Amino acid sequence: MLGPGDLPVQRAAYLRSLDDYGAVYTRSVRFPVDAFLPEASETPDGYRMRLPPPLPLVCQTDRDEPLLWLECTVQGDYHYGLGARYSSWLRFDGHCQGRAVSGQGYLAFINRR
Repeated sequence: MLGPGDLPVQRAAYLRSLDDYGAVYTRSVRFPVDAFLPEASETPDGYRMRLPPPLPLVCQTDRDEPLLWLECTVQGDYHYGLGARYSSWLRFDGHCQGRAVSGQGYLAFINRR
């Protein structure tokens, strides 16, 4: 998340599982958005927001060990929601803590730049 002056306000990965409460990782978290869908979406308050196509998500532990790498593909239409965000669902394939993973998840995206 970027704040004034495009400075990061938050950049973290929250990992949880069925058998523990999880952990928060803040080192080397990258969620690069280098491209956008061709048409911007307009929010109810008239702001035009550019939304991303498929995205990679990369994270390392605080000891620079590979932690998470996901290739994410947005599956549904984006819908405007609470807090000036668009949300959708995605499918992902990749590796987490050395194990292959795949599944689906929730995506919330805000870009008020």
